[in-house]
Amino acid sequence: IIFGISIFHAFGHQWPCQIVYHPRKCVGFGLSDGEGCEHFWSAIKPLIPSLRVSGYNQRIFVIDEQVRHLDNNLSILSFGHWLWRRWGHCQEKNTVAEEGLKMCDIAVEALRQEWKAQVTMQTKPAPKQSKNKGAEAIAAILTLENILEQHHSMVHELENSILSGTVNIIDVDLQLLEYRGKCKRIADNIQKCKWGLGVSDQANLKDLWNNAYLHIRMNACAVKTRLRDRLRSRKFEIEKLEHSYRRTVNEMKLHSHTELSVKGCEPGIVKLSKTYNGLCTQLQALIRQGKAPQNALPPLPIAREGLFQLDIDDEVWQDIDLDDTDSHPPGWLANDGVQQGIKYMLELDHCEEEAVRVMQERCALQEWMQEEWMQVESVKEQSSRGVWLDIVVLSFY
Repeated sequence: IIFGISIFHAFGHQWPCQIVYHPRKCVGFGLSDGEGCEHFWSAIKPLIPSLRVSGYNQRIFVIDEQVRHLDNNLSILSFGHWLWRRWGHCQEKNTVAEEGLKMCDIAVEALRQEWKAQVTMQTKPAPKQSKNKGAEAIAAILTLENILEQHHSMVHELENSILSGTVNIIDVDLQLLEYRGKCKRIADNIQKCKWGLGVSDQANLKDLWNNAYLHIRMNACAVKTRLRDRLRSRKFEIEKLEHSYRRTVNEMKLHSHTELSVKGCEPGIVKLSKTYNGLCTQLQALIRQGKAPQNALPPLPIAREGLFQLDIDDEVWQDIDLDDTDSHPPGWLANDGVQQGIKYMLELDHCEEEAVRVMQERCALQEWMQEEWMQVESVKEQSSRGVWLDIVVLSFY
């Protein structure tokens, strides 16, 4: 069982939820919009005026008859036309997706890796503020340092055992490679944690256990990360609105619904920016009071004007004294070609799923028609035999 959200209602959910449950972003839904119930309700909506003033039993009877009429007449008679329309729609979208992938000129496997990284990044829990944020980070670093020291001692023991010549060198060498790899990974994690704290390798972490500056700095970093995630999610959601021009009536309704849903998230984003600016003010005060580490720089506050534009030089991307890592933005976020390629890749995958589904429906329709035809032929044959027997009996008498 695969859970999903209908396309019309998906835009009322947050972007991480859409990545997991949107029919156009998860596997198995093809080009289905998940609005089967709405299609049925649209077919019986002419009954609303008359049934509004009718009795209970009459209402149930009319609805049952209408459903039977739709099932036996309209659905069966238009099933072939429906299959033809679905197949044409699928092939049209498939052609557009293939041409788009050729224009992007990016390998499909690379796009799948980027999409996987995007899903992992945008669905992981966002960091939260905490009263013990700095102490928790320092405790994690100290724990990792203890583990690293134990691994280093194990490496020395294995090296000494090799020098002694009393052990199997091949087995010990494999263990040595394993522990050295663990040491490298743990050392990298420690370095990242220290970058997050903004402390040097020579700093005494135990002396910084209850440091107010580190506590506020970690909370500011968490708030800014949440703010960025919310702004990115809004950008991905509103992108469809910015690139849509000609729309049908249903698409106009979906466009309006999406726009209202996106606009409803703006107050929360503005509140996050105010919280972050308040933390920046506290950091500036601690620096002026001399309660911050040496050479500490106050982070830049985020202006309310232009907050939702996400220009490349906005303050929301500036990590002065908050993030010392020198990492490049991922392709799914900064590369327009990768973003377009991911869209075409997902579209092509869903077209292939839709083609399989339509073919299965066609086979089911053919089998049903064959069975019905055989039943009709059987009845005709039986009826012709019955008439012949009646003629023989009458002629005998």
